[in-house]
Amino acid sequence: MLGAGFAGTWALDSKDGEGNPVKSEITFREESGALKAKLKSRDMQYDVDSIKQEGDRVSFVIPWQENRVNIVLNAAGDKINGSWSVEGDSGPITGARVGAAAVSGVWKLAAERPSGGTINVDLDLKSNSYGWQGSLRTGDGAEVPIQDLAVTGEQISFVVPMPQGNVKLTLKVQGNSLKGTWSGADAATGAVTGQR
Repeated sequence: MLGAGFAGTWALDSKDGEGNPVKSEITFREESGALKAKLKSRDMQYDVDSIKQEGDRVSFVIPWQENRVNIVLNAAGDKINGSWSVEGDSGPITGARVGAAAVSGVWKLAAERPSGGTINVDLDLKSNSYGWQGSLRTGDGAEVPIQDLAVTGEQISFVVPMPQGNVKLTLKVQGNSLKGTWSGADAATGAVTGQR
């Protein structure tokens, strides 16, 4: 899957040519079959449309003052490293996926049924060099696949394929708990809560 190892938001640390710290944030997404990004640094924001990807490595160019800065980044799970270069000057870039530690792990979910009562499942979320992966486990240990898993910051969404139609869950991490909703193909909805 294109850009899977980069999908999501990353907090980056670097230093400018004079050694001053530079904090920035980049969010990668797949759009129309191409990897795109939005880079925020200081009070500036850049849309990055021309990204070259080779496995776990991306490179792109952004305008910076009167120059064009070449950026190369390598992703390895929830960590990122690379460099910037411009006109004979260069520096390192390091960073981490935003919200990865807050989101990764096993969550015990309770989803309200439309007819009353709850459904209890375990949600197992992991981040690796291909992006996020997850699955649901029922009380009897059966594993249920999930699709379209997206993690952005502390927001999680995914689809559970069911015989009666897909169920979409949208959740937000709040410390060691999750809160959100589910919605089914038949317009049924309900609340979802979770604990580590």
